[in-house]
Amino acid sequence: MPFLKNEPKKIIGSRTAPQQITYSRLLRGNCIGNLTGIYNRERLGKCLQEECGHEDYLMWLQLVKLSGSAYCIQKNLARYRVTEHSVSSNKLKAAFWQWNIYRKKLKLNILSSIYYWCNYSFYAFMHMLKMKFHVNKSNLIYKR
Repeated sequence: MPFLKNEPKKIIGSRTAPQQITYSRLLRGNCIGNLTGIYNRERLGKCLQEECGHEDYLMWLQLVKLSGSAYCIQKNLARYRVTEHSVSSNKLKAAFWQWNIYRKKLKLNILSSIYYWCNYSFYAFMHMLKMKFHVNKSNLIYKR
């Protein structure tokens, strides 16, 4: 899904989720865009989001655990606007929320929590670098 930065039509990057998402894959980080995700409430029941910082991510974890897996349409269906002061812009706070989901909400043991948190942190860092590089690259001013 494309990401926009401040300017309405300036796409600075995109993400594509795997075609099939398992629970163990989802534990490594949220790859389901909440803007485009849907589920069958008749089959899985009503799932309300719990307040935890990453409410959508916890909900998708619960639903994928119930269903066995999720499937992704391999097209960009939405655009996200990236802002400096959004709820998820504080990466330290987001990392803390992620840890709390593993330990307090999902009750994973310490080793599993460390494993999944390290995966999450690595991919979040790589994505942040990619986005930062892309933004800086697109804002370069060439002088002669």
